[in-house]
Amino acid sequence: MTTNATVTLLFTDLVDGTELLEQLGEDAAQVVRLAQFQLLRDAVTAHGGQVVKAMGDGLMVVFQSAVDAVDCGVAIVQTVDRHNRRSPDARFRVRMGLNVGEPTREGDDYFGLPVVLAKRLCDVAEPGQLLVSDVVRALVGPRTAHRFKALDARDLKGVGMTPMYEVDWEPIRRGAPALPAALVPAPDACFVGRDRELDRLHAAWKEAVAGTRRAVLIGGEPGVGKTRLAAEVATQVAADGIVLYGRCDEDLGVAYQPFAEALRASAASCTDEELVHRIGRSGASLARLVPELRERLPDLPAPLSVEADAERYLLFEGVAEFIAAAASEQAVLLVLDDLQWATKPTLVLLRHLLRSTVPMNVLIVGTFRDTELDRAPLLADTLADLRRDSDVERISLSGLDRASVAAFVAAAGYEASDATAELAEAVHAGTQGNAFFVGEVLRHLRESGDAALADVGLPPGVKDVVISRLTRLSATTNRVLTMASVVGPRFELSLLERLTDLDPDEVLDALDEAVRARVIVELPLVGHYTFAHALFRQVLIGELTASRRARLHWRITEALAAMPNAEGKVEELAFHSVEAGAVGDVRQAAGYALRASQRALERLAYEPAVEMATQGLDALAGASINDHRAKAELLLALAGANNFTADMAGMKRAAKRAADEAAADGWVEGQARAAVLYGRWVELGVADPVVGRLCSDALAALPDDDLRSRARVLTTLANYRVNGESQGAAVSALAEESLALARRAADYDSLAWALYLRAVTLSSTGDVGQRLALAEELVALSGGRDDSRGRLDGLVMRATTRLELGDVAGFEADTAELEELGRQFHWWAADFWAGNFRIMADVLHGRFAEGEAKAEEQFKRGAQDVNAFNAYAAQLFAARRELGALAEIEPLIAGGVADDQALIAFRSALALTWVDLGRPADAARELDALAVDEFGALPRDVSYTACLVMLTETAMSLGAHQYAAVLRRLLLPHAGHLIVAGGGIVCFGAADRYLGMLAGAAGDGPAALEHFAAAVALEEGVGSAPGAARTRYWWARQLMAGGDRAGRREAQGLLAKAVEVADNLGMKPLARQVREALGPND
Repeated sequence: MTTNATVTLLFTDLVDGTELLEQLGEDAAQVVRLAQFQLLRDAVTAHGGQVVKAMGDGLMVVFQSAVDAVDCGVAIVQTVDRHNRRSPDARFRVRMGLNVGEPTREGDDYFGLPVVLAKRLCDVAEPGQLLVSDVVRALVGPRTAHRFKALDARDLKGVGMTPMYEVDWEPIRRGAPALPAALVPAPDACFVGRDRELDRLHAAWKEAVAGTRRAVLIGGEPGVGKTRLAAEVATQVAADGIVLYGRCDEDLGVAYQPFAEALRASAASCTDEELVHRIGRSGASLARLVPELRERLPDLPAPLSVEADAERYLLFEGVAEFIAAAASEQAVLLVLDDLQWATKPTLVLLRHLLRSTVPMNVLIVGTFRDTELDRAPLLADTLADLRRDSDVERISLSGLDRASVAAFVAAAGYEASDATAELAEAVHAGTQGNAFFVGEVLRHLRESGDAALADVGLPPGVKDVVISRLTRLSATTNRVLTMASVVGPRFELSLLERLTDLDPDEVLDALDEAVRARVIVELPLVGHYTFAHALFRQVLIGELTASRRARLHWRITEALAAMPNAEGKVEELAFHSVEAGAVGDVRQAAGYALRASQRALERLAYEPAVEMATQGLDALAGASINDHRAKAELLLALAGANNFTADMAGMKRAAKRAADEAAADGWVEGQARAAVLYGRWVELGVADPVVGRLCSDALAALPDDDLRSRARVLTTLANYRVNGESQGAAVSALAEESLALARRAADYDSLAWALYLRAVTLSSTGDVGQRLALAEELVALSGGRDDSRGRLDGLVMRATTRLELGDVAGFEADTAELEELGRQFHWWAADFWAGNFRIMADVLHGRFAEGEAKAEEQFKRGAQDVNAFNAYAAQLFAARRELGALAEIEPLIAGGVADDQALIAFRSALALTWVDLGRPADAARELDALAVDEFGALPRDVSYTACLVMLTETAMSLGAHQYAAVLRRLLLPHAGHLIVAGGGIVCFGAADRYLGMLAGAAGDGPAALEHFAAAVALEEGVGSAPGAARTRYWWARQLMAGGDRAGRREAQGLLAKAVEVADNLGMKPLARQVREALGPND
């Protein structure tokens, strides 16, 4: 059955479908197309349309209302535009045509000229264009705000010459909060001059709008107009962008404060859907900064368990991605005020944001007092570091010039006259063009009844004019403002009501008077205020004696503690109670400082956590209070914070003191925590008896049923015995005990660490199978809990054992996963181990120069870590030895040995170096020294097998066969494996190569040949041409020592292969040795 009715027809066409198919392939392209179509269908449904059919890359849609159809078309292009800005890697384009008419309807389909015209309009539209017929424009134009642009008529196939119109549309601009209150000029404020600076800021804004991240840092003296300049720019760009604002408050030192304020305001302006888009995958991290996010989005996951540097990176990237997501709607102007008071975490985040790889249309404007940089060393260092960044610009703001001051005077209402000109000249001379000073002088004159300047006099300085302003206020108002100045730059009415004995209405009246006088400003949140300029607060505080300030600080502490939201004001409580000193309750102040330190750690603000814990300890010490428990808790907080800042020496000092204070208090849990903190970081091969004492004391004090604490302390002790004292397998019983206890305790952290430590104890035994099983268990355990630290330990152990077994594919897979951990979390530890494995693989496969270059670069990134230095030295040794360049690093190795004779791995490497450098006597002396007690000095840690094989080659090269038997016995458990030293730093080739040397020296020729054959098979199996070449050299020496002709012929074949590899790879020492073995006639 056919019918006719007036409907509006919309055709859509997705552009570039063919290119998408070619780029992604059929299956992937289909997934993307379905997602694209869903965006279109959602818009159609929202506007009452009905999809008639899909046609290739497009849709045919029918509407009962032409207005709805146009609204839908605009919504589609806006939605696609927003999608493209949010997801630039998944961009697509759409074109559309609209017509109204009475087509013929057959079933669910439509036919006839109205349909053809709508389709032809779609066909000729450009990507992103919505074309409509003259009938649509006539029907819709008067009824909507849409604008229609007339285009040239075109001859459309099957239709003829057709008038057409393009519907104008604007990108969706949502989520922009109102101009922040701090940037809204006062009603009577004026802005003069600064044309050059404004031009530079507008140029930077244009670049930001175009897609280039920019930053402008404005420095100047107090009152010169830095914030006012930023506010003027914000006012001018607010219509076309999103303006975010945050400032750093003096005294409190809140970490990340300006960013938290900016993100909080931005989040408040978003719908839940927009907020989900902005936080992306970083919601858990951002909730540390803005806890209100969890109230809006209660299903946010818990933060990932990763190392400190990775956690902070996730937070920083989350901030960058949030701002970038906001900027995908409109360019963002982010104003960061008063950076001279910024904490270190705030400045580190600023630097990260400026250098993040996340693309964003943002202009960051920071203000700071350049006259106070000597008191703001953190900012001074940051500014110096940013000088080399081309997208960071500095503006040094000086006073207003004479013409600008004259304009200021005119804007203040003074009529043009000679007297006004003289006034302007006098004001400029007296204020040096300081904008705040100028404004206050003019206000002073107005409040003096427009008296002549000669009659009133020009205050000698900014402080004097501020004092003059304040004296004009009532005594009650000055009293309230003085209390407010001690509270901080921002304060609440409800708090001031608690602090004074005034009636609440009297307090409010006083604040109203101060608002009218522009001494303070009301904030958007009812009952909250801030000083109009920091100078007002500084003058008010400066009039108080130290004793009076201390007394007020304690009154503020008591009032804050009594407020319903006191728990959310821990930083303020800590600050005011500590400032109160002996006037208040010092024990209570120490408690607040502890809570503030813990809160800072939760926010990944490690430096403020150190500062707050230190302040608490100083408060107790200053009052001569010997509260062991309070000291122990603060010292534990300090040790934990120092650990996160990589201050290992500070961490150990604090942890040791914490253990002693906890023991004096009888706080067993504190003893255990201190022991674990102190012993968690151990330098390989460096004894520290304090670890043993702290752990033993804690174990003696802990009850038997505290399985969790006992497991952690036992594992800490095992870690020290294995790595610090290098006892290796001798610690197996202790490691097994800690592992069993951790399993009984069902404590994940203890179990993860115990698994890893048990595997480490087996490093010197050759029991690779058990190590692999433990590593597999740890990887599986950590994967189920999203714990990246445990996963990293498991992957490192598994990769190493897989390589030892010749499983190159498994080793590569684990290395790739470590690299992904590093990329995902910007995690130095993951990068370090993945880098070590790549360097080791390069050297193993003969890419010596590449491996050395990577080692050099990696060492630069982690030069402060002693283990990074040891790794670098080992990698350099491995590469340079193959290239015959050991003479260049011999002083480095010898220097390490001279500094510490306990570095057995360095001594073993030095002996082999002297062999290669032609110093056999020196090499023999070192070999003999290390051979005492059957090589009993060799550390039973991850360097054990490296020491064994280096000393084996030294002994065999020197002909010191007297050591062959014992070395063979020690090395035999490692037969069939590659020797991977340092937990994954250097691979010395197959253990069987060295066992072949030792068997030959012991007179066991057949065993020697079997070992050499097994070594070559394993080394070739992992693609190690250098390793196989070295083995062939020693194999040939064994055959030639046999004396028979067949053996010599086989040896010559082995040597020929070895010298070919050596020549190709630049292995000069090996090539020389092989040619010497071949003799002059070969």
